[in-house]
Amino acid sequence: MEHFKDILRIYKKSGYDLALSYSRNLLINNKISFDSHKKISDSLSSFEVMNRKTRKILLDKSLIIL
Repeated sequence: MEHFKDILRIYKKSGYDLALSYSRNLLINNKISFDSHKKISDSLSSFEVMNRKTRKILLDKSLIIL
């Protein structure tokens, strides 16, 4: 869960590509499982297709909840 929080912060600050690279790095270094990486990747993809206003609201709420 902590890694997901870090990845969401990176996504919010630096964007999709950097967040996905960070997730891939965690997977390569055995910090997260493949299933976790897939869930993170799917979540990032979902955020990417949302409009800006919806994405901002959900990201702000996600960071508060996590």
